[in-house]
Amino acid sequence: MATQTPSGTRRLRGTLSFRNDNIHFVVLREGLEARLRRVDDNIGRVYCVANDEQARTLVDIPDDVKCIDTTSEEELPKTSMGYLITWFNRYVLKVGDQEILYLEPQKTQSMLADPSVEAGTVKGKTAVAQEP
Repeated sequence: MATQTPSGTRRLRGTLSFRNDNIHFVVLREGLEARLRRVDDNIGRVYCVANDEQARTLVDIPDDVKCIDTTSEEELPKTSMGYLITWFNRYVLKVGDQEILYLEPQKTQSMLADPSVEAGTVKGKTAVAQEP
C-alpha cells in the first residue's frame, strides 16, 4: 500500500501496536536505527540503537534526528526514554531536513459478526438518545 505524503510516496512498512510488545525499526543511516515500541496502551516510544556487525547498543538520539507532532506542528522534547508518542496524534521522524518516517494514528477494533446476524454502523445523530 502506497500513501502520498507532502514529500512523496511512502510504503506501509509495519504497524506499531499499542497492544503488543513487538519492536519496529527504521534505518536512519548506516549504523543507526530508530526503534519504535509500546510503553503502555496509549504511549509508545521512539529511541535510537547503534547497529554494527558485533552488537546493537542503545544510544542517545542524535541532534539531527527530530520527531515532529504534525497535529500540533511542534517538535517533541527528548526524554530519557527517547521521544514519547501517543496513538492519537500524527508524527514525522526527520533526519536533518529529510522526512524518514510517518506515523499515522490508528486504534481500531475489527468488528466480526456471525453471517447470520445483521450488523452495521449507526452514523451521526441517529443514535438512541440514551446512548452514552
